[in-house]
Amino acid sequence: RDGRELPIELSITETSYGGERVFIGFLRDISDRKAAEVALRESEARLAAVYNHALVGIAEVDREGRFLAANEQYAVITGYTIDELRLRTLFDITHPDDVERDQSLFEKQWSGAGDGYTLEKRYIRKDGSAIWVELSASIVRGGAFGGVLGSSNAECAVKRETWLSSESNTLNTSASLRVISGK
Repeated sequence: RDGRELPIELSITETSYGGERVFIGFLRDISDRKAAEVALRESEARLAAVYNHALVGIAEVDREGRFLAANEQYAVITGYTIDELRLRTLFDITHPDDVERDQSLFEKQWSGAGDGYTLEKRYIRKDGSAIWVELSASIVRGGAFGGVLGSSNAECAVKRETWLSSESNTLNTSASLRVISGK
């Protein structure tokens, strides 16, 4: 009534009335739905900006530890491209001496014995070098997606034997790991 335009949904149905073919139209104001869609897109854009431009490594893995997604910083930490990570599991890039302990904690978390864990371990980078990370993993059960969501914040302490000098230096960066399952 005030002259402003509204987004609407129109549904038209054919029927018969008094022996004549007629069409009935139903209009519905979908302003609230459209506003919610805009808010969701803005929220997703903010999350994508944090995910993609974070100075921390973020990765998502499924129940078996397969990489579903990762940000550029995670790729930098591991030395693998994001596409190469998708062909691997979390355990494929974990140092062999650390796999058993990592898998044990990972399984305990998924079995419900705990909501999270912290682990200092090594990744084997694509170039074969080892990189130390402190992985703090947590899991969130349920939610709107109807599955299990594991979220890990990992602070990576990259320890180098030599770095531009004979002294040992530590470069601190961060990584995050999110575990997702539809189960």
